[in-house]
Amino acid sequence: MADKGIVFSLDMVFSLLVFTGLLIVLVWLWGVARSDIHDYVFRAERREKALRTSELLISSPGSPVYWHLFNVTSDLKSLGLAHEDHVLDADKIEAFCEANYSVVKILLGLTREDINFTVSRDYGSSPEVLFSCGTFINTTESVVVRRVAFLNGSDVEAKLVMGYEP
Repeated sequence: MADKGIVFSLDMVFSLLVFTGLLIVLVWLWGVARSDIHDYVFRAERREKALRTSELLISSPGSPVYWHLFNVTSDLKSLGLAHEDHVLDADKIEAFCEANYSVVKILLGLTREDINFTVSRDYGSSPEVLFSCGTFINTTESVVVRRVAFLNGSDVEAKLVMGYEP
């Protein structure tokens, strides 16, 4: 009499179910981790962009140096609000705030981001806002960069708030 073999044993079916369940859990965890990593990298890029933008504004005089005396157009090479490193020029800040917002964004290399730039004195308890310009349009998240600079011989806070849509 010939012995007949069992094609699907109970042990094999149970093992396949456990293996398939573990595989599904690993794929789900991979998706969650990948999404978290993507969000972290995106936010880190936005923080870096906000830092570079604030550094450009408070450390550079712009190019050409006397850009504030002309009409602010996209023909300028770069914007900068400093007379020298971390010493702000009130005339440049005023021209920056009065310039066309879309042109300012182009010159700063901003595409999807919106900015608000504020210069204030006595920034500890009750700040005195000296200049404020920019706007937020359709932004849900933001990065705030605060820098200390000098304006007319006194220390001020230069705050850049960069809003973006994730």
